[in-house]
Amino acid sequence: MTRKRKSPSPEKRNNMSDLHVSLGERSYDIINRRGSLAQCGPLAAKVLRGKKVFVISDSGVAPLYGDTVLDSLRGAGFAP
Repeated sequence: MTRKRKSPSPEKRNNMSDLHVSLGERSYDIINRRGSLAQCGPLAAKVLRGKKVFVISDSGVAPLYGDTVLDSLRGAGFAP
């Protein structure tokens, strides 16, 4: 007998968790939430003092998400 796996509910699929990396003075958070790429500018503005940033990507990821990230950073006053 084969059992069907239940799909997670929409609430569980949307409820992704953040991760804190504890490295003393070099600690940082990894934000893993739906829509976080579009919010990366405001999120970065909370923790960065300068306005110059750079984005590292590759030829597979940049076409999919690059514009979203760059627009968000520019909208928050950064100069990528």
